[in-house]
Amino acid sequence: MVLRMDELMDFLNDISDDIRVYAPYFALSPDRQGNESDVASILGDELAEQDKASFHSLVSRGQGDDPPDCEALDENGNRVGIEVTELVDGASIADAKRAAKAAANRRPIVTAIEDDAISQKVCTPSDLIKEISDRVLRKSRSEIHGGPYGTYLLIIYCDDPLYLDYDNFEAVRRARFDCTGAIDRVYFLTSYLPWEQRCPLIELQLHRVSK
Repeated sequence: MVLRMDELMDFLNDISDDIRVYAPYFALSPDRQGNESDVASILGDELAEQDKASFHSLVSRGQGDDPPDCEALDENGNRVGIEVTELVDGASIADAKRAAKAAANRRPIVTAIEDDAISQKVCTPSDLIKEISDRVLRKSRSEIHGGPYGTYLLIIYCDDPLYLDYDNFEAVRRARFDCTGAIDRVYFLTSYLPWEQRCPLIELQLHRVSK
């Protein structure tokens, strides 16, 4: 499911305090498994729209049986393993929760977040590349359950404004990321951008290394 930004803002102003209010685009399902399946489904839709190899028959593997988080089938009926991980700044999440609670009686949640919680942190392209590099290499060295898989995908998804910057995106497109042969393709998927009318997707360039 893809929400327009105005729909997302209306939703955020109505939610209760116990729901995440910072970088919430991919956190609308009530549980982690639902979020992972939603993200994988968005990736499948984006790949299909770009006429790239996609997948169907997506299912969640459930906690305790991961990684991968989800399985699907490719166009030839081969199994596809899909691991899903989020890139978000934990300190900013905590700041946003504090600001939303403090402002609950005087202004909308969204305004409180914009005014009070999001700090003046800056993420440079090198910062983002390091964050992604660490995540890719660590995930590619994890023990994989299930299979065998004809293709194994890693999705790094992000709705954190700290990272969502044009220069950062261009640096990610140019960079090469160390990865073992356990993962075939890695995608950096970000939240819906109204001016592009889609969730931007970057397939990372990988440099193969040993475990």
